[in-house]
Amino acid sequence: MLPAIHIEGTALQAGQPEMFERIELLKGPSALLNGMPPNGSVAGTVNLVPKRAGEQPLTRLTTSYMSDAQLGGHLDVGRRFGQGQQFGVRFNQVYRDGDTAVDGQRMKVGVSALALDWRGERARLSADFYSADDKVRGQNRGISLAPGVAVPKPPKSDTLLNPDWAYVESKDKGAMLRGEFDLNEHVLAYAAVGASKTDYAFSGTMSAQVINAAGDYNTTMGQLKMQLEKKSAEAGLRATFETFGIGHQLTVNATHYDDEQKDFGRRSVPGANVTTNIYHPVWGRLPTSPGRPCNIWKIAWPATVSPIRCRCWMIGCS
Repeated sequence: MLPAIHIEGTALQAGQPEMFERIELLKGPSALLNGMPPNGSVAGTVNLVPKRAGEQPLTRLTTSYMSDAQLGGHLDVGRRFGQGQQFGVRFNQVYRDGDTAVDGQRMKVGVSALALDWRGERARLSADFYSADDKVRGQNRGISLAPGVAVPKPPKSDTLLNPDWAYVESKDKGAMLRGEFDLNEHVLAYAAVGASKTDYAFSGTMSAQVINAAGDYNTTMGQLKMQLEKKSAEAGLRATFETFGIGHQLTVNATHYDDEQKDFGRRSVPGANVTTNIYHPVWGRLPTSPGRPCNIWKIAWPATVSPIRCRCWMIGCS
């Protein structure tokens, strides 16, 4: 999960690379140039650039296979229309599903992304819409060591260190609009607005700690849900000019960001913790109650609700 990723005026909780033209990693402190991210990091910036329809028609189908039985396909279609090719449409559809190389683990990914753009003589408009659903059943997580315990021999790489009925799922959807207008040959005005919504659910081992040299480890089971809604907007002017043969670029920008996060569930489910072994994990079946199954991992109620609101404005000049 990549926090505080901004694309054309909005923020994504997570994203699949197939919907982007390129991913740029800007290393080093970036708060001075881009402002403080919502999560407070002052490190580098990840810039995700959405795909756009090119001058030439594009129809590309890519199939994929990963062990043990992870099959997938990616459809990428791009067209431009109009006398001056001013209208562009780019559509990407991704689907992957099947067993992974880890025993008992299954992964499913579905992504739909539509990019529209219009190019005029002095103005440019673009709109991006996306929907993504990532789910892993039987996710692996890290393991720590109890004090005084030496690093044991690692288990086989295909060992699942979480129950095969555990899962983590993230559903994202959003929309982004952007416009630019050339006021003259030296000054550009721009504005963008976007919104996104994320539904996240996790069930299974929250933490695990090896307690002896034989590889026995204690687990803490948890069940969590998160609902996250984000809105952001920006507007600004960009100008270029020269003084004594030296080129300059001046940018004045105002940015607004707003998100609301609601957390549900418990990081530790009473009576559900398990002690097992990293070489031969044994979890048992889902808990049941007399007369009917009782899946305590199916989160349908809020054990704890913790709303968090973040709102910020930034005005900058560079």
